[in-house]
Amino acid sequence: MKIPVLCLLLAVTPIACGEREDPGDGRPSIVLISLDTTRPDHLSVNGYERETTPNLARLALDGQVFPNFVTASSWTLPTHASLFTGLHPTTHGARYSKRGDTALSDAVGRPGFFGFYRANRLPDAAVTLAEVLQAEGYQTFGVGSGPWLKPIFGLHQGFEEYDGDTSSLEGRRAEEANALALRDLERAGRRPFFLFVNYFDPHSPYDPHGDLAQRFRGRGEDQAQLDQLAAYDAEIFQMDRALGELLDALRASGVYDRCLIVVTSDHGEQFGEHGLVEHGFALYEEAVRGVLIIKPPKGLVLALDTSLWAQSVDIMPTILTVVGIESQPEMEGQPLGSITHPIVSELFPNLGNMRWMGHRFDRALTSVHEDGYKLIVSTQLSDRDAGLYKLSSDPGEATDLSAVEPERVQSMVASLRRWRAGLLPPLIPQAVDEIDAVTRRQMRALGYLEGEE
Repeated sequence: MKIPVLCLLLAVTPIACGEREDPGDGRPSIVLISLDTTRPDHLSVNGYERETTPNLARLALDGQVFPNFVTASSWTLPTHASLFTGLHPTTHGARYSKRGDTALSDAVGRPGFFGFYRANRLPDAAVTLAEVLQAEGYQTFGVGSGPWLKPIFGLHQGFEEYDGDTSSLEGRRAEEANALALRDLERAGRRPFFLFVNYFDPHSPYDPHGDLAQRFRGRGEDQAQLDQLAAYDAEIFQMDRALGELLDALRASGVYDRCLIVVTSDHGEQFGEHGLVEHGFALYEEAVRGVLIIKPPKGLVLALDTSLWAQSVDIMPTILTVVGIESQPEMEGQPLGSITHPIVSELFPNLGNMRWMGHRFDRALTSVHEDGYKLIVSTQLSDRDAGLYKLSSDPGEATDLSAVEPERVQSMVASLRRWRAGLLPPLIPQAVDEIDAVTRRQMRALGYLEGEE
């Protein structure tokens, strides 16, 4: 497809709109940062009462914050795959699957229960942001910090240097990710580059350095819950501090001004809302409302309405538009400022979550935001199993209006059906390796080898 030319998105000075410069002759470098498990309502840059993100706030002074940003899913792999391809999980296929080609146990070397967490890796047929930029002459570097970003899941495609080699389910700390990112920056020199960095700190278990949690500790009736929130906020602060060190390194090296910097999150986290903890079980706002901050390179002024809605699939086309790359493989996302698609998230079931949290998680889900409302339905898009919420008056999604406003439910289901009919053909997944005998027996006994969602 053709991506709209740069001047449709940006007020541009002094670079002439639509010019295609040689990468060695002034094209902006790109830094894409993903914040794992980060709720936007816990960031002081978004008005949170605790000062958790002073460095993000400093970055935001040079760019724009988009509060109406929604992630592609409520867990890591599908959202990052959408981030890197501009495709929805249904299309790129890198998502939970009962017979997925790769298990979490394969990634971290811990068999047993983690063999039930199966997913399809991102197929080799996917055209990733790193591959596009590499073909355009960019140096490409990537640092993954969590287990779902290990190369075995396919997100490394197109990176000349990619370090996702963490063997721990707890991931690597932000300072370790920074050490790898700074090494990459030294290798890049002043040539244009694409650097992706994933920070994992706010992911459970929440274990901030030293007594950082005391900085955010509150007192109240449910002290255990307050202590958990304090530890989570401290992990965000810890991550923000590392992010600040990376940004300072960019400033010190003289490349900050010529960088397009995009900060986003892959999903949120639940702390008892709707009876759930952590993430990957539902599509409520606390799990899918995400972070998006964009700092353009010097000389480009963002001319965007920050109230616009956007989602993970829109980041790749936006980046390509800003740096002037126009002709690319088809994507389902659109550049900010020209988004016409519905705002959709998807979640597919997996055997691990079903065994852990119960069979209430045995169906795939889809959500859509529209006209101040949000609808959550099964992926079969039936209005018989819908949850409808008016976010403007019920941001916590406490009151299901589906029985009160059935016509709206039907209209939003129809919108989802049109959206699905317009999706690109799904990418062909990798060949499925034989499931080990023990896991196969357990899955068959539980009835999970009869079909696939």
